[in-house]
Amino acid sequence: MKSLLRNSVVGLGLLGLALRLAAEPAPATVPVLPGPLVLVNAPTYARVAADGALELGAAGRTNLFLAPDGQFARTNAPMALFEPAGDFVFSVRVEAALREVYDVAALVLFENEGSWAKLCYENSVEKEATVVSVVTRGLSDDCNSEPVGAGFVYFGIVRRGNEYAFHWSKDGTVWRMVRHFSLATKGPLKLGFAVHAVSADGLGARFSEIRFSAATPASVRRFPH
Repeated sequence: MKSLLRNSVVGLGLLGLALRLAAEPAPATVPVLPGPLVLVNAPTYARVAADGALELGAAGRTNLFLAPDGQFARTNAPMALFEPAGDFVFSVRVEAALREVYDVAALVLFENEGSWAKLCYENSVEKEATVVSVVTRGLSDDCNSEPVGAGFVYFGIVRRGNEYAFHWSKDGTVWRMVRHFSLATKGPLKLGFAVHAVSADGLGARFSEIRFSAATPASVRRFPH
């Protein structure tokens, strides 16, 4: 019975996502991206600045996480997504005024509510801006990597088929790999930006220096630049 109930809830959640995808208009186009952005989960604002940066806001009590023990599930994080055609190299400067624990600005790979991955600039339980990665295949894992020690970070994602790697950098020049993983998808995969905040105050993030290349890298383990 619990399994049936859970499957029904997931099915309703996926239907709700499809409706939200269809209902929410996109902001102005980010020129370097290969397609239009689609807004998911009602950002409090979504706008493109004169320098091409995307500014995205989230209300409070938002998250994107399916706890490994199955006791917590929330997928209402605002996102701005586009659909890449195949392999790619993607990098972004991510900036947010992290205040409360689990405030997050992230890059996200998203198939549906049960199949996705995100690379987070996150306020850890120690209240340190930290590189965190999550891969979700039905349930989420959660891996804290390194503290950032700054008010911004550079993130990179590399794809080759179903093979992906997350990378991070303090300056956009010297890169370190965060994780290397597979995410097999049955439907279209979307790529883009997410922001969420556990506290009622919400959170805003700025995604700038956006670069996208539809290229097939020789290796995903080393960030090409």
